[in-house]
Amino acid sequence: MAQLRKYSAHSVVETVLSLLAEPAKDRMEELERLPWLSFLVVKWALQDKRVHLTFAPRQLAYSREAHGRILQELWNFRAPEDDSDRSRNAWQLIRSAFHAQQLFQKEQDFGFLRWPALIQGLAHDHPCRRMFREATSLEPDDFNDLAMVMLTFTTRPGATIHPRNLAAVKEGYGERLAKFLELFSRDLQGLRSALLLPDASKLVGESELREFPYLQRFPLYRSDQGILRCWHPKVFSRGIETTPHLLMMEQPQAYSDAYSKVFEKHVTALTTRACSQALVETDYKAALNGNMAQQGKALEVIVPFRGCNVFVEAKMSTFPDAVLLEESEEHRARRLKRVLEAVEQGYSVSADLRCVASPFAEQLGNADCDFLIVVVSRDLLLGGGVGLQRILPSRVLSASDDGVRQRMPLHHIFIVDLADFENVMECVYQGWVDLPELLARAAQNNLGGPDSRLTLFEHIKLSDGQQLRPALRHEESERVMERLRCALNLPEA
Repeated sequence: MAQLRKYSAHSVVETVLSLLAEPAKDRMEELERLPWLSFLVVKWALQDKRVHLTFAPRQLAYSREAHGRILQELWNFRAPEDDSDRSRNAWQLIRSAFHAQQLFQKEQDFGFLRWPALIQGLAHDHPCRRMFREATSLEPDDFNDLAMVMLTFTTRPGATIHPRNLAAVKEGYGERLAKFLELFSRDLQGLRSALLLPDASKLVGESELREFPYLQRFPLYRSDQGILRCWHPKVFSRGIETTPHLLMMEQPQAYSDAYSKVFEKHVTALTTRACSQALVETDYKAALNGNMAQQGKALEVIVPFRGCNVFVEAKMSTFPDAVLLEESEEHRARRLKRVLEAVEQGYSVSADLRCVASPFAEQLGNADCDFLIVVVSRDLLLGGGVGLQRILPSRVLSASDDGVRQRMPLHHIFIVDLADFENVMECVYQGWVDLPELLARAAQNNLGGPDSRLTLFEHIKLSDGQQLRPALRHEESERVMERLRCALNLPEA
């Protein structure tokens, strides 16, 4: 953006931080400041080598008025229509536009604790733990401790952290704090170096306008005096949750192979904890007596209920932001390959259960309908089969078999991220929700209208006194607080 060359990158950074740091009267006003676009302007200023880092050619300061004009220009930008791209549709435009906005509205759910907690429970030489250590230079429990500490300093945009504020943490954690800050903070020169790498320029055009800030990879800005400033609480929270995975994804196959098994095990454990009657994949395959065709289509879990079956399938994948922002239907389908595979698996199992030769024909084959929950490693903003069909309109996603299509129509398929699934399964475990009733109601709501929702948990209304505390995140937060009390000599709560 050529108009930024009149200013210094330092001036752009300071103006953006100053603007976003002003208290907003409510969440809507904060959102209307378009923080994702403000941070995109920072990114562009740092990527352009003709924008001097600290000195403007005419000593011009980047004003709020100049920033406002650029934001308005970006908000109004629309790419020229391309008649050759027939896959561009309204649903995809809404989905991509909502991506960054919904993350800036998301409540703190301590999701960053999940993966380090799961990894900490693995053997020291397990591939997942080794990859995490190599990516972060920290053990998982140290990572969670320091992430929780830094979270307390980053509760507002532009929050300032002086070295003296971290004195007690440095005494308790020593070099581990230094490694954490080295991972997540950059000065101006460090930001420029990082943002000039090819990975920072993968998204272009309208897609770049809608991505969650690339600055999530280094959510703390470090001044020459060693003072740290938080770009934004949502950027920090998202950054500490995703950055270790973004680093490990540099070895995509090794990452997917190692982490998918841990992911599947966690999804299975959540389901069996909430539904004791669940049939897990290993038992399902064992009962098939070597029928390799049916074994290859097996799902993580099948939960039988009176009148229906609930299928659960976990699909871990790298799922970069581009999966939400792709304008080409062909590219979207390629990035959603794992989800499409899960849908086909669900259809196959639904048919196999009704085969006369199936060992489950009597136990599971008499159900009137089936539901499929596909658990993915990030929110894909699809809701379920209906949403998937809307963004892949040229494909026929309904089952080819008439019986399967009647038992499991597209609105009986839910595509949920892990946090959503944890929330729902916790409600089922606590006895607050009847899973078949929830799925039937959500399926009907998601056909369209004001009650349609993108997440499954949004169809649940908790009563007074029902406080949602998903087990893994809640238990890990308590362990973290206990370790911090010991390391920092804090009084008992």
